[in-house]
Amino acid sequence: MQDNIKPEFLFHYTTIETLALILKSKKIRFSSLRKVDDKLEGLTGDLKDISSSFLISCWTASEREIIPFWKLYAKSSTACRIKMQTDMFKNKYNMGVFSVDDPNYQEKEIMLDEKNNSKIIVPFRNLFKIKYFEEDKYDKHCRKNFINITKKGYFLNLLNIGTVKIDHWSFQKEYRYMLYIYPKVLKDDNNSNKIENLCNFLKTQDEYDFFDLELNDEAFKNMEIMLGPECKEEHKIIVESLIEYSKLRSKKVSISKFN
Repeated sequence: MQDNIKPEFLFHYTTIETLALILKSKKIRFSSLRKVDDKLEGLTGDLKDISSSFLISCWTASEREIIPFWKLYAKSSTACRIKMQTDMFKNKYNMGVFSVDDPNYQEKEIMLDEKNNSKIIVPFRNLFKIKYFEEDKYDKHCRKNFINITKKGYFLNLLNIGTVKIDHWSFQKEYRYMLYIYPKVLKDDNNSNKIENLCNFLKTQDEYDFFDLELNDEAFKNMEIMLGPECKEEHKIIVESLIEYSKLRSKKVSISKFN
């Protein structure tokens, strides 16, 4: 699949327990970039690790089962895989509409931090495909300075945050959605203060563990589910009951070919 072609469907490996939460809440969880398996993500050449300011939801476009995923991202005994259409989130979030590097992109607040009303979460990138680099080229191409100074002033280099990996991970064939956390006060800063204050925030902010985004009704109802290689008949009965409760259109539960 070419990089610039958006897949029609995405796949996410998880557990039956998490599936139950998704079906009950009709939401997908975005987790901190700091919690990903590749610990090099979020590192920059100047500010070091700024991964706490980004929340991601990870998927693959491979309909063919990726065998390591059954053990990497789900408890083997209760593993399952969900299939969702790409445009899965409610329109109010602008997810899947624009990317931050799109000239038509407009920031849209999702919420303020409930604890102190000081942070804003915004859609940062629409669906994008992870780029993989050989290890000896990774630092040169990927770990660049976050702050760049030109004759016209300062600008922030966000293009490589959470978007690139060493090619050891290329088997994942990964796609992501991303959210960005930044301090509300920066909206009122003048240009001379904004860069300095943002950098201080990125270096010192506490980790925001997760945020849940609502699925749109059409995507939710069209969800399809596959059970993993070690699931048993009782797991199939449980998932079929969850499907019935959630009124999904597809009542059939598929089974891994390795079961």
